[in-house]
Amino acid sequence: MKWVIPVFVLTILASIPNDVEAQPYRRRLDGTSLNVIDITYGGTGLYISGNYSRKVQVKRYYFLNASLGTGTIIGLGGVTIPHQFTFNYGRQFNYLEAGLGGSFWAKSGQDEKWLFSYSISPIMGYRRNLLNDFVFRVYANPLLRLAGEYFYSDLVIVPYAGISLGYSF
Repeated sequence: MKWVIPVFVLTILASIPNDVEAQPYRRRLDGTSLNVIDITYGGTGLYISGNYSRKVQVKRYYFLNASLGTGTIIGLGGVTIPHQFTFNYGRQFNYLEAGLGGSFWAKSGQDEKWLFSYSISPIMGYRRNLLNDFVFRVYANPLLRLAGEYFYSDLVIVPYAGISLGYSF
């Protein structure tokens, strides 16, 4: 009976293929990377944010990209959680970008009352892969406040834009 567990463990280990990798397709055949970390000024991060994005579907002339990050609004404080899902179409490292993003903002206010806001943003922009490892983005994203406090004037729709520089890996 003492040998049952070691034999079971060895059987499981022997059945795992020796070419298993944690991230088998980190780079595509054309050299472009699937992951990007970036710093964004404006955009769905609202003021400044750090983001991680991943190409979730890659085809010859387009890819789908999902992004999640964290940031802050300098001067107002609090924390923002920006997120995006975009469709990118193009070639030769130049892409037109369209999608949908959002941002949750929360801040501890007076008398320990929490202030929060959630905005959703349609996204239209341009993405350029520079030197195969750097990514430049510029995009327009009008903020449509869905819930919570007005963190930026008393407008329900705020014209907004973002610019980011990132590193792909």
